[in-house]
Amino acid sequence: MQYKSTTTTAFLIAALFIGSLYLNGCNTDDSGYDDILGRKIAVYNGYGAWDSSAVAIKNCLEERGWDVVLVNEDSVQHSLDSIGLVVIGAGNPLDILNGLGFTGRERIRNMVWRGGSYIGLGAGAFIAGDSIVFNQFPSIETPIGLYRGYAAGPLGTIAYLPNYAMTIVNLNVDVLNPTGIPSISVLYYGGPTMIIYSPIDAESIGRFNVDDSFVGWKFRHGSGRVVLCSVQPEIEEDSNRDGSDWGDNLNDGESDWFWLQNMADWCLENVPVQK
Repeated sequence: MQYKSTTTTAFLIAALFIGSLYLNGCNTDDSGYDDILGRKIAVYNGYGAWDSSAVAIKNCLEERGWDVVLVNEDSVQHSLDSIGLVVIGAGNPLDILNGLGFTGRERIRNMVWRGGSYIGLGAGAFIAGDSIVFNQFPSIETPIGLYRGYAAGPLGTIAYLPNYAMTIVNLNVDVLNPTGIPSISVLYYGGPTMIIYSPIDAESIGRFNVDDSFVGWKFRHGSGRVVLCSVQPEIEEDSNRDGSDWGDNLNDGESDWFWLQNMADWCLENVPVQK
């Protein structure tokens, strides 16, 4: 798997302190997000991110008409004032958390709570809850805290090393799928399964065909919206319109971009951004 870094630096005492803040719902950023209409989409392409995924997400959402920018960890840590939706795609989840740091994670969480949105694909889904089990070991890195529950993976039932493969996902025809397409062949790239304790109104967006396990969820966090997905619909295996020739050896004759675009539409309330 291709990441910007594979080195994780963690401090147990800090992680325990940060975790207590998340679990207690502590929000220290007072900036408001009462009006998210017209805001930009920020796609994370910083420490730990997979470049091909980030660029593909940007191309996919720009095709829909959204105003999209690539951001690194410094951008997230210093300001999200012009951002209505943060998207984090594939990569190394522990490195991404380490790159974002406490400040970046807190800014994302507070942005969503006050009316912004978050989409996590693969590694981005890994880091959204309260805790992580990565490669069968609990991580001391504290995730963003958008729901009470945990993410665990990669999933050996979907792909063994090197942890990527094409897989069939049966879509929920009533959630983020107005076209009613029943299933797609989509890239699995080491994403997690997610066990959500709350919010209790989380809706499944689909299931893996191979074992009927959940592939992702949509729900609200405070005044904001969240979509988490274990797979990578942004990658176009048989096309370079995603900005990369990665996956040209994989067999997939369809585009999955409609699914990611529907996720963004729901997150931003179906109001197109005027560039």
